[in-house]
Amino acid sequence: MPGGYWWQCERCGVQRTFKETTGSNSAAAFIWDHLAPSDWDQSLLVKLCPECGAEAFRITYDFPRRDHVVVQAHHIVGHLSEGGSYVPMMWETQASTDPDNRWLDFKYINGRNGWGLNKPAVFTHGSLTSIMTKYRDRTGRDFTL
Repeated sequence: MPGGYWWQCERCGVQRTFKETTGSNSAAAFIWDHLAPSDWDQSLLVKLCPECGAEAFRITYDFPRRDHVVVQAHHIVGHLSEGGSYVPMMWETQASTDPDNRWLDFKYINGRNGWGLNKPAVFTHGSLTSIMTKYRDRTGRDFTL
């Protein structure tokens, strides 16, 4: 699907754009306008599929893009600094080629600018601690290495 990020059903495979699914023009706009202001409400990351009705419609993208491994986001948490627009995030994803394992993808947005969704994020110790705490609070699971 053009644009790099889209919504896709885990069950039937139907795809839709961010605009069609959320009203947001892009993944970065959705994160900035909805996910971050909701304090990373994880229920925003899964929707009912418009085709089959399953609660399996998720943010999907190719990672790394040149290898075209399709991954779907299961959890996204980030650190929104006071008054800043740089938002480092941790995405817990599942690859279509490796459904038994979850991958962690660290990325960022700068306001509604999605350029950082394709680049690695840089964290301070405090922002990384904040993300791990937020992950535990939002998923109910401790993050351990």
